[in-house]
Amino acid sequence: MKSLKSIIVLCVFVFASATAYSVIRGTESYNPGVVWHLGGPSTNYAGWAGQTVTRSQIEHELQLMQADGYTHVLLNGNVPGAIYYGNETWNRFEYALDWCDANDMYVVLELNYQYGKNEDREAYYNDPVGSLPGSFQIWVNLAKYHFSLIGVTLGNEVGIGTPSPGEEPDMPNYLAGFRDYLLESHGTLEALNTAWGSSYTDINDVNFPADTDAGYDDLWRFAAIQFGRYYSEIYDHYFKSDPVLGPNLIYGSEGGWVKDAYGDYPASTVVVYDDLMAYYPAWYIKAASETTSKPSFNTEIHLYNDGYSYGGSIEITRFRYFTDPLQGEWMNSSFAWGHWNSEISVPIHAETPGVLADVKRLEPQLRLFNTESRQSRLGVLMMRELLYMNYYKQPDYDPDPMTRAYSVMAATGRPWRFVKDLDLPDGQLDDLVLWSSDEMPISTLDAIVALPPSVSVHLVGALPTKTEYGLSLPPAKITELSNRIDSTYSTDNDALNAFVDPELPAYCHNIVDIQRLYWNPAPLGHFWYYLPYPEIEA
Repeated sequence: MKSLKSIIVLCVFVFASATAYSVIRGTESYNPGVVWHLGGPSTNYAGWAGQTVTRSQIEHELQLMQADGYTHVLLNGNVPGAIYYGNETWNRFEYALDWCDANDMYVVLELNYQYGKNEDREAYYNDPVGSLPGSFQIWVNLAKYHFSLIGVTLGNEVGIGTPSPGEEPDMPNYLAGFRDYLLESHGTLEALNTAWGSSYTDINDVNFPADTDAGYDDLWRFAAIQFGRYYSEIYDHYFKSDPVLGPNLIYGSEGGWVKDAYGDYPASTVVVYDDLMAYYPAWYIKAASETTSKPSFNTEIHLYNDGYSYGGSIEITRFRYFTDPLQGEWMNSSFAWGHWNSEISVPIHAETPGVLADVKRLEPQLRLFNTESRQSRLGVLMMRELLYMNYYKQPDYDPDPMTRAYSVMAATGRPWRFVKDLDLPDGQLDDLVLWSSDEMPISTLDAIVALPPSVSVHLVGALPTKTEYGLSLPPAKITELSNRIDSTYSTDNDALNAFVDPELPAYCHNIVDIQRLYWNPAPLGHFWYYLPYPEIEA
């Protein structure tokens, strides 16, 4: 016979599934959390490796988290691992979920089923659901009937797995799909040759381009679509169609947000990413929250940690905890519970509950700032090519156009927002600012030229000269764009002076250099570098 608790929880879940939430659960208000590597018997936390952990031990840790001001816990299972009903791993997670059910603490389950990390992408392409091990269903069963569960993330720091030349024999179906995608997106082989500057006579002669080839842009986009298809089919099969779990979960994968912004990951309900200070300057957070219509969730906010060499301070902690909501992200998980015991970490963590309380106290003002930004009629153009360049083409390109744009526009003191090229024409714009970039797709150029006369177009720096494939833009197209631009500013400082809010004191408009850490164990190692940033936010 089912327990009364199981019946009550089931009834609540059925009612909740039948009554659609207006927003994804857990994203309605500020929801700070903490990563906990609860894992299984092999997880070495608090001396628990190889031990049987009691319910009281689990509950004690959760009580401490909640006392610190965390409202959710991200439980990392170190999957795939051995789990079955009643074993040590199952019990640890069951104890935690039970306590959170009873004590109003949210749970996000992180299952590290990886894509693009030394995995068989051909098998994933052929059958995403069938490629999963049998243990996946056990994790899904464990998660059911726990009302504290608000989300599941699949994949930790996963890439899109872009193939390289020479891998074709191992990926025949993936290659065939890529060729079909090229014909579908370009229309004809002749159009593909024009875009790439190539001379193919048969689409079956096209192989995977190298990252220095014109066609790599198309391969990257196709790989992003397959990444999204893989995780979307898993979500649809195991979660969205489940009458208990339902479609209102926080769901995504820690693989960057560009795929969400450009529609390559249809099943994700939130923008999920894993943050290290160096990898995600503030403009990434702002762009993700303003161009996707989805809530943003930073699953690992890295601030201080015993095992990593990036150090930390209470100033950095306060800066980052306020930067996230300032840019429209209201949910993050601090990395990681149980790793804050060093002489550096202990005093910083002791101050963290006060910082979380300050953010909560100021939530109404920060939300108002988000609203004013989202409704602003002053926009900065964001193109996939700028993001792609920043990620892949020029790792030493510093500062990139979007970082410069952010530093200038934030220092003006005016509300403003990022506008995605695919969203043009945007009917809520009075001004659109273009930051100089060598590349611009002809489709984006045409959309800018076609904007109504009521929209003023401003250019900072030089006109683009190349397509996204690195080929020269037709001179007539460059002329069309030049004729549509209403004002040009030679430097970032000229643009700042043009848009500055004169009602604010002069010191509010300063731009300073802030230090960031490039976290890359190999081959370059870790090193510090500088980016321009609005002093008023720092």
